[in-house]
Amino acid sequence: MVTKLYLIRHGETEGADAKRYKGHIDVPLSEKGIKQMKRVAKYIVQNSSNSSNQKLNPPSPPFSKGGLGGFLNAVYCSDLTRAVISAEIIAEPHGLKPVIMPELKERNFGIWEGMSFDEIRVKYPEEFEAWANNPLQHSPMGGESTVEVRDRVIGALGEILKNHAIQSTEHRTQNLPTRLACLAARLAAKRARRAAKRAGQAGTEHTPPTHPSPSRGEGKGGGDNLSSENIAIVSHGGVNRVILCYLLGIPLENIFRIEQDFGAVNLIEFYDKYPVVKLINYIVQTVQTVQAAQTEKRP
Repeated sequence: MVTKLYLIRHGETEGADAKRYKGHIDVPLSEKGIKQMKRVAKYIVQNSSNSSNQKLNPPSPPFSKGGLGGFLNAVYCSDLTRAVISAEIIAEPHGLKPVIMPELKERNFGIWEGMSFDEIRVKYPEEFEAWANNPLQHSPMGGESTVEVRDRVIGALGEILKNHAIQSTEHRTQNLPTRLACLAARLAAKRARRAAKRAGQAGTEHTPPTHPSPSRGEGKGGGDNLSSENIAIVSHGGVNRVILCYLLGIPLENIFRIEQDFGAVNLIEFYDKYPVVKLINYIVQTVQTVQAAQTEKRP
């Protein structure tokens, strides 16, 4: 059984010409960003439809209108608008609604949020140089540390994977990396405490559900009979780097050695406990490019 994870950075945002730390600032996608995500959506449809090990029933329209055979079982995203809109574009052909997980949001950059790289270099030269040289030992001023980001992001990743094929049997659950399983448990406990607090507050808006996965318990039979699944996480550059470093065993001080452009697609396949990274920072250029790439794969 193989679980295929598409790890995607959101599309380009408005005002992206100047490189700024946007962090938790809620900025919308640009027109270019929307087009980027539409191309990514078509790429995923075509790529999943050509998976030889998939024996899944096609979803109902609007996906069936495309005449393409593959589909996603679930799409997860952060709660920032740029990720939510991107995830909705990815999910729409598959008849899905994104599952929003606040733990997948970008790093909080503290007082650097909204500032350009050049502005930070001028105003905080020593702090910025220390951060750029070792983002594990140093943090944005007033923002999250890399360890704090890792804990919440890898905890969320563990919960997502447990919603799908990797946790479908006791054997597979035991094969999850110990650190990931512990972080997922810690995240679940934190959520339970927050939910208990919200329960006593009148008029509090309900947070979108994070589990169970949209694909669980719907015609799957549950338990040990889950088939291979395709899932997507639509998140942010910093979040994706942390996930890739974790899966590849790369020290976190080297996160900036992994590029994540707007609309980047990373593909990871999980063979039981073993993650295999098949693609990093792939940019889908045009529909024609996607079709040509798929043609080349055929014998």
